[in-house]
Amino acid sequence: MKIFYVIVKEKGRGATAERISSQCEMISHCADTTVLKLDENTGFSPYNIIKVIKSFSTELNNSKPDIVHIYGCWNFIAACIMNIAARKKYIVAYSPYGGLHYFNRKDKNFWKVYLPKWIAFQWYMVRKPRYIIARNSKEYNQIRQYNKKSSLVIIDRELSDNEITERLQKRYQQITDENVFSFMKENEIKSFFVLLRNGVDVYVDRNKNRMQLSQEKIGRQTSREEISTIEQLEEIEIKRIFLLAEKTNVSEYIINGARLYINRNGKFEQHIKNVQANDDEFTKEYEKNDNLVDLIKTVRKNIKKKDNKAILRNLISIYLLIKYKDCDEEKLAGELDSQKLTPFTSRIEAIINELLFLEEGYMIVPATNSRKTRALKNRIFDSMK
Repeated sequence: MKIFYVIVKEKGRGATAERISSQCEMISHCADTTVLKLDENTGFSPYNIIKVIKSFSTELNNSKPDIVHIYGCWNFIAACIMNIAARKKYIVAYSPYGGLHYFNRKDKNFWKVYLPKWIAFQWYMVRKPRYIIARNSKEYNQIRQYNKKSSLVIIDRELSDNEITERLQKRYQQITDENVFSFMKENEIKSFFVLLRNGVDVYVDRNKNRMQLSQEKIGRQTSREEISTIEQLEEIEIKRIFLLAEKTNVSEYIINGARLYINRNGKFEQHIKNVQANDDEFTKEYEKNDNLVDLIKTVRKNIKKKDNKAILRNLISIYLLIKYKDCDEEKLAGELDSQKLTPFTSRIEAIINELLFLEEGYMIVPATNSRKTRALKNRIFDSMK
């Protein structure tokens, strides 16, 4: 794990900054860490801003951290650094670490002393990060006054440095697990969708006693290159695949697919045992969704909401409905056209074709591979992050 620390040494709070530096040094024994320190002199000076930001950008590109953790809130350059890290799609964690006691809306002199909230960089720093770590319950409540959405936990400053370090490590691991898709390599993502595709097709007909796919059928669906990639997956890569499956609510399909490859890659076996999945989920998914138009509307709504627990299941439901249920294709195409869903459906079919191998002969409308299709696929992938 790689952590990039930005520590703000605020005026009169040198001891706090030194304690944070000591904790970062302790974490460096079990993680790859980079530390950038800012003091009260690195403020609004244009020269300082350009110099520090340029140095930070270079370090960020070189270290490519998993998490950028910023301590302190009374430094404009720290706010700029947070913005750069967020724009470059790095995960940002933030700890005000006591700085918010200056930042009290109930103080009658607040508006005279500090800038209005709509131009104050401190407001940005409190409200922008996805992950915030408070040092006590008082700070937790202060943060919640300004930020209702971010994931917020307390790591009490009264704990010993060893205990704080241990809890920080656990928190970092939770954050990386939640954002597992961001850390997956191309071969892992491809393997995830190969397993998903095979897993969805494992049980396709209840009248055949839900027979498992034969190796011959897998061979027709999966290329030699894809099979070879799955065979070469390492332990940590398989772990990330199963974490993503859990996050996107498709564990039972990934398990079904992984069972087919146990003889080819024995590392799957332990992960299959560790994951509890409901084998009846397929039946529920297969039987409860019989209206393609409603499903198309649902997936469009969930993509807008970035609902990572629903989107892949929606795509699977559409795949099952199109491929395995009898329907009047002309009537469906007319209904989709009357509700102006044809362009969106054609893009969704192209994505399902790529991810789940939906053949053209099953499609209700011709698939469209266009710039908008690629943009839609990127939005689906963004929702998985």
